[in-house]
Amino acid sequence: MGRTGRHGGTQGSEAGEKWEAFEVVAIDAKTVTLRPVLGGSSGYSESLNGVISDINSAMERYKRITGPAELEGQGVYVEAGMLKPDFRGSANIRAKFYEGDYAANIEKLRNDAKPKALAHPSFSAGKPVGGPWGSDAWLCPGFAPNNRPAHIVEKAGQVDHKMSVAEHWNDHGGNNTSQEKRREFNTDPNNLQILCEQCNQSKGSMGSDGTRATFKDSVGDNFTGPDGNR
Repeated sequence: MGRTGRHGGTQGSEAGEKWEAFEVVAIDAKTVTLRPVLGGSSGYSESLNGVISDINSAMERYKRITGPAELEGQGVYVEAGMLKPDFRGSANIRAKFYEGDYAANIEKLRNDAKPKALAHPSFSAGKPVGGPWGSDAWLCPGFAPNNRPAHIVEKAGQVDHKMSVAEHWNDHGGNNTSQEKRREFNTDPNNLQILCEQCNQSKGSMGSDGTRATFKDSVGDNFTGPDGNR
């Protein structure tokens, strides 16, 4: 453990919890007394053997550090300017840091696309397999970078971000802003469109230039996640 005046860090065993700096203020044969460096408590006693055992093995609750400054870059979601492994990747970033049910807009988007189907040159010709288009027909705008032109469909469709979430995260400050700002982007009706399933799957995380983006692991100094935690 070290002598009085050295520092240690502690955290809960659940992934994503913060480490906190403690100062060793007293040691006897059986116990060690710890006091939070940042205050808020007068301190408490722990089993000396238990703390030593943890430091020398799994370090699930305690680890030895040089001082509080060593913990400055560690947060709930971020460590040394990078997302912790549990929060990296497309699925994790979208689920954790882009809140809001953007898909709730699907009925409005589909209804807005129906008049466009009526105005499309191919509407009067009917379906490619024969027969007229029904009242549920709407116009999918397609996705030009993948050579998918606008076309009429009757299936349900999927809600898509015109600017992809990956593009927002990487290039438009999503990884350097608050949870609320990312929610605003995620549910902004001006950035939503309805695509057929094939176009949406083809587009994926591509930008308008056809480049498929991969979510960065790094975050900026202004990044915060849910509940304002970093």
